[in-house]
Amino acid sequence: MAVLRTFSKIHGLAGLRIGYAITQKEIAASIDKVRSPFNTSHPAQAAACAAIDDAGTSSESRDANRAERSFVASELTRRGWGFTASVANFHLMDIGRPADAIYDRLLRDGVIVRPMTGYNFPTSLRVTIGTREENVRFLDALDRAVGRAGGGGGART
Repeated sequence: MAVLRTFSKIHGLAGLRIGYAITQKEIAASIDKVRSPFNTSHPAQAAACAAIDDAGTSSESRDANRAERSFVASELTRRGWGFTASVANFHLMDIGRPADAIYDRLLRDGVIVRPMTGYNFPTSLRVTIGTREENVRFLDALDRAVGRAGGGGGART
């Protein structure tokens, strides 16, 4: 068994692409055999070490994510969209039709979500929670992508 964690959102280090694993020596040795050489930079490692000791940033990130997750959930609900309740930094949103076309429209509008077709959820998008400005931008782009101004929705779950 292994526990894998990232420093992405909770520590504010998403751009550094750094995380860690907690596991048994034998599993760690096997992982190390297939690990790319120089897979992290010294600045990323230094930032991760500093982040471990900075509980304040983690707490602020957690609180901000909780508030924005609630905001996005209420806006999706108001618009009539179905989604899976979440305690993470994203919502799994069911748009009630093939998601790839909506994904493409959002991407052309500069909004990146993850289509879940490859995970056998062909009508779903994974929407990461961002700042209020980013979340409003996503919601506005979603309205444009589905041809609705300020709301309307898809399938309810």
